[in-house]
Formats: sequence, structure tokens, C-alpha cells
Amino acid sequence: MIASRRVLATLFAVTETQTAFGGQARSWASLASLWVSLSPISSSLITSPNQPPQRREQVRAQARNMAVVAVGQRLSIGPRHWRITAVDRGQPQPGLMVLDLESDAT
Repeated sequence: MIASRRVLATLFAVTETQTAFGGQARSWASLASLWVSLSPISSSLITSPNQPPQRREQVRAQARNMAVVAVGQRLSIGPRHWRITAVDRGQPQPGLMVLDLESDAT
């Protein structure tokens, strides 16, 4: 679980390009770096038949408001990648935003 702390994160968004064969190639492109303060929300084990249990974590991040941040993007913090599941702009005060993040199951 992550303790409350301030860390440097990199924001990524999906980019799509046309392949030579007419298909779509998707990748993650770096958009910006931002300082975030993290606070844990929850941690749970995900179980499925014939698979080992996987841990999923949820955290809340507070940062300066940036217009490019949107739901569905990813934040990379160290070796971990987090999906942005909610963006609340102007909270807890104008100029800031609160992000709800969820880890990929590991």
C-alpha cells in the first residue's frame, strides 16, 4: 500500500496509428510530468478460476489542475502504472485537481 507522499509522475495518453496493412496500432505517449500527493483508498485481491490471486490497489492523487488530464489516461509513478478513473477539478481548492487511480492487477 502507498503511504501519503508527494512524487513525480508522468502522464500518458493512448495514440493510434494506421499500420501498413490497414489495421490500428495503439501505444502510450508521454504528455506531461506532474507532482502528485498520493493517499491510499483501498486494496483488494481479485480471484478468477485457474489463475493466481491478483492485488488491485486504488489511490487518490492531488495535483495542480492541468487541462490535458482526462479519465482513461495513465500515470506512471516509478515502475507502477495507474489508470485514471475520475478527475475532480477545483478540489480541494481552485487550481488543484483530485484524481482517482487504480492499479493494473499484479
